[in-house]
Amino acid sequence: MATLFRDSRTGRWVIQYRDPATGKRPKVHTRTQDRRVALQVKARVEADVARRQTGVVDSREEGFVHADRVPVGEHVVAYLAWCEAGGQDAQHRATKRLHLERCAKFLRASRLSDITPDGVSRFLRALRIETARAGASAQQAGGSAKKARTSKPASARTVNAHRQDLVAFTAWCVKTGRLRDNPLSVVPRANERTDRRRERRAFTAEELGSLLAMVRKQDQEKTRGRPRASRYLVYLSAVLTGLRRGELQRLEWRDLDLEAATLRVRADISKAGREDILPLHPRLAAELRSARPECVLPRARVFWTMPSARTFKLDLKRAGIDREDEEGRVVDFHSLRGTLATELARIGTAPQIAMRILRHAKVDTTLKHYTHLRVEDAARALARITEPESTGTGDAGTMTGTDGPEEARVHSAVHSGAPPMRDGAERCAASVRRPSIAGADESADAVVSCASLRDDARSRMVGDAGLEPATPSLSSWCSSQLS
Repeated sequence: MATLFRDSRTGRWVIQYRDPATGKRPKVHTRTQDRRVALQVKARVEADVARRQTGVVDSREEGFVHADRVPVGEHVVAYLAWCEAGGQDAQHRATKRLHLERCAKFLRASRLSDITPDGVSRFLRALRIETARAGASAQQAGGSAKKARTSKPASARTVNAHRQDLVAFTAWCVKTGRLRDNPLSVVPRANERTDRRRERRAFTAEELGSLLAMVRKQDQEKTRGRPRASRYLVYLSAVLTGLRRGELQRLEWRDLDLEAATLRVRADISKAGREDILPLHPRLAAELRSARPECVLPRARVFWTMPSARTFKLDLKRAGIDREDEEGRVVDFHSLRGTLATELARIGTAPQIAMRILRHAKVDTTLKHYTHLRVEDAARALARITEPESTGTGDAGTMTGTDGPEEARVHSAVHSGAPPMRDGAERCAASVRRPSIAGADESADAVVSCASLRDDARSRMVGDAGLEPATPSLSSWCSSQLS
């Protein structure tokens, strides 16, 4: 039985009952001072409790109804608190709050039931239109240049970022029993491939050598009688370890084992939130040994200052490097990480090894977003293929090894190391020598060299069917790279 009593402060009637599922005694405010109306509400509450107790009404469904009565803002606050408990940083949570509040304002949503797939689709479409409209109004009103930059519509990546945060919020509501299912899972993603506003590229060996040589020369100068911060060591560490800017900034001397030439990426500074051990390039290990002070605390940071985005742009200008090429691709500090991935691909490193060095969760991320190979790289790969030679006798069928006694002779000649294969590899090795990314101030060895390919790798280019190439298995390819 429920009890009915009057609130002494407001004079309104309040109903209190015992929940059979939890044993608690929640209160229901009738918001009325009329006793007859309050008795009707009390009878309805008692009927609902009786139906739940007999199993006619599911308590889980009752929870959905109760959650829908709570304002959306309270759900957002609870979600952000859950994200903070999960270890998400403040900047990420602030971005989520901005996206959620922007959508709630557009939809005029006061309850969770107001967030519908159709409404969110209209919001995502309006992102581009409203952004362009706001920028055009600012230009007509003679606004600032910063406001004028918003005249461009929002990119597909920005739209997908809003969608991702909205879907994550409704998925959390499903997980915590606030929603029955995720209504936004059917909202389509925007195609980012057809609307890319910013595309990075990797540094060429010449550009990277020029940048490192310039900053190393400036590091030797002094500013107001004090030595400069070593930007050379920062750029060299970024391109030879693949660490992100924030990870380099919080790197400490205790994370470096210069004797074993290893580097530890702590979980509290890693983007993935896990600890990894990386090998150090011999040149970088030597530079770090010489740069380490004699008396330094283990928790002291390796780089006490980091070059800003403006400083990096000035360094590119001093080194004679165009920040944007003719195809509209740009270079920035994060391009140093992409340069490492590209160089690893050029020397034939297995994708699984490159993924571990860059500390990606999926190999697709390494190959799709960080490996920037060009037409020249494909041309060098094709140059390693030996041209088939005609013996002057036989037909096209003999060339492919489909029939005839000529098959065994051609197959034996190729696997024994015929002169055309060896000459082709030597021509390729001579054509692709490039400066080393580790030594910008001295003559360096080649980063990419086709001569490093083994003879057995050459022989695998030709299968058991004469000159018809066979596709090597992944295990044999990885073993040839790691051996």
